[in-house]
Amino acid sequence: MEKRHKRVILTLAIALLVLICAFLFKMFQLPHKHSFNINGQPTVGKGPMQLVLFEDLACINCHHFTKDVVPKIAAEYIDTGKARFTIVPVSFEPNSIHLANAALAVHRIAPNRFLSFIVALLEVKENSKQEIIQVAEKVGGIDLERLAYAIDRRIFFGEIERNLSWAMSLIPDFGTPMLFINGYETSTDSFESIQKRMEQLGIK
Repeated sequence: MEKRHKRVILTLAIALLVLICAFLFKMFQLPHKHSFNINGQPTVGKGPMQLVLFEDLACINCHHFTKDVVPKIAAEYIDTGKARFTIVPVSFEPNSIHLANAALAVHRIAPNRFLSFIVALLEVKENSKQEIIQVAEKVGGIDLERLAYAIDRRIFFGEIERNLSWAMSLIPDFGTPMLFINGYETSTDSFESIQKRMEQLGIK
């Protein structure tokens, strides 16, 4: 009886040790955690996890990420209520500030069309007002007059410039696209990288 009792205690101790090791292994796999104040930035979804994407809508890597990965993020995590998704538009590329300005305007005008508009902006070649309005018309549900006004008045240019200064002051070697999940930087190479990070943080 005593041997059986010791065996049970030993088994429980081993199980506890395995759990502790697994927890520590997971923690050491995670990078440095960042803290962001994203109040006022375009956000969709209401889930417990927070995804923050810094993006220049004209950079080629952002183009691929928006086309290939953002729709999957929306389907897997936003539409299912698992995550909130915040996009912080910045401008590195020439004239990309016009795209970011239009994106912020659409979020103010029709937030439910924001992600669709972001993806559709990939069709724009010259970042012209006419092209942007045509994209918005194709997406639908966007007040084109209000959008044209925001484009003409460059309403969000200052905010976009502040976004870039803020990001560069917070993040060493800042570049785009740059994604954080609950503050942990996550690879933007593939959707599978995002799934792996989500699983590390307890979301499947």
